[in-house]
Amino acid sequence: MQKLTFLMKLAFHEVEALKSTIKKQKQITKILITQDKKIEAEEINLAKLKGLMNDLLSGKVRVKV
Repeated sequence: MQKLTFLMKLAFHEVEALKSTIKKQKQITKILITQDKKIEAEEINLAKLKGLMNDLLSGKVRVKV
């Protein structure tokens, strides 16, 4: 099972407090997992861009103008 993030754990507690139906809980879980995957992908892209920025600013990679 995929590692739950703090946001997902918080959402589960809110769902539990609202006593939603199992069907509704599954829908919410699916949405949260999808959003979590998108966030992870954006974090990876951001890390790559930060690495590229560091390479460019340090002169490690040269750019032809």
